[in-house]
Amino acid sequence: MQQTGALCRQTGEARSAMNISALVVVFNEDRHLRDCLASLKPFEEVVVADIGSADHSIAIAHSMGAKVIRHPWVPIGEMVLPGLFPSLQNDWVIRVDPDEILPPSLVEDLIRLEVSDNIGIVHVPYQYYFLNRRLDTTLWGGVRPIPRVMHRDRVTVTADVHRALRCKPGCETYTLPSRPGNAVIHYWVDDYRQLIEKHERYLKMEGESRYNNGFRFDWKSLLYNPLKSFAASFIKYAGWRGGWAGWFLSVFIAVYEARAWLSLMRYEKALANRHSGGLSHP
Repeated sequence: MQQTGALCRQTGEARSAMNISALVVVFNEDRHLRDCLASLKPFEEVVVADIGSADHSIAIAHSMGAKVIRHPWVPIGEMVLPGLFPSLQNDWVIRVDPDEILPPSLVEDLIRLEVSDNIGIVHVPYQYYFLNRRLDTTLWGGVRPIPRVMHRDRVTVTADVHRALRCKPGCETYTLPSRPGNAVIHYWVDDYRQLIEKHERYLKMEGESRYNNGFRFDWKSLLYNPLKSFAASFIKYAGWRGGWAGWFLSVFIAVYEARAWLSLMRYEKALANRHSGGLSHP
């Protein structure tokens, strides 16, 4: 799952222009990388941080004129940001996944955007694609705002999956208005194996992430929240209209939510064992 909400207050104020560096974190994701990097050409700087690819990702990055930096493997892309921030040319950074393509209208909107000095994060319009088809239903359907642009001195980056970006105290977010054709195209899942592998990796971090963000395990949440997620995806967000994909993704989010709560339970038990002198580690 992807982070979809702001972790700080929002404002509609906008004032001073931004110069933006584009940063793409890559790990064996060459399928869409060439199109991704081509869409970033108008930005002043394009940097590819490779975390151990064994495919053609590095060759593609070089051929597209991007600056390539080798970085040790990390489980989520946001974790490279603090170490790379000082080496980037600009204070403003757009973090782009290698399976995302920015349409020209969005790039133009961002280059022309003016924001006040207390803005730390800019949310941009975002559209998910599942098996190369646009998602219009389920929790991932339609165009939605996603935090993708950040000021390196006004954000805190954590290792919390789905909750990695936070504005520093006194800073706020700005949501770029959506208009036809200005949503990021995110080729989220190309096949079912990719979907499973990606979310299995997330689940290994969900317990700690939820704990760090104030969640505590209880049986009511384990039983209620998966059902709530399914109902939201299938009914509120019209997964029932999405055919097989709508049904599958609604069930998938319910199962993921249940397993995320179980991950939190295991993390809390490991913490308790460690604090009581046991050998388990979260």
